Amino acid sequence: MRKFGKFAKLSAVAIGLSAVVVAAPASATTEQSSAAPAYSERCETGWVEVKAGVTNLPVRAWPSNSAPSYRTVKAGDVLPCVDQHYSIGENYSVCGGTNTNGWIIIQRSGQAVGYVLMMCVIDW
Repeated sequence: MRKFGKFAKLSAVAIGLSAVVVAAPASATTEQSSAAPAYSERCETGWVEVKAGVTNLPVRAWPSNSAPSYRTVKAGDVLPCVDQHYSIGENYSVCGGTNTNGWIIIQRSGQAVGYVLMMCVIDW
């Protein structure tokens, strides 16, 4: 009987603890999911804004660090981007990203496009 009694007490404690553990993350998950991403994932709004602290961000001809730059943009500049699109290109490690390869496709003059580092812009 003693073994069973100890087991019953231990089970009750374990069940009580598991209820607490399940309840705590549920509210934390809800709060986290409402936070906006720290960068633009795919031009959700048709516009992106260059993140604070970024200076001389090149607008490239294709998604490569060695591609020609048409111009540079800085923090607060708002750029029209191609809705719901992005490109995978050469890796980079700036703007909080490490070995990242996402590039946002932006519109330039007419139908031509340019590319900016995904980690350096946010949806506007």
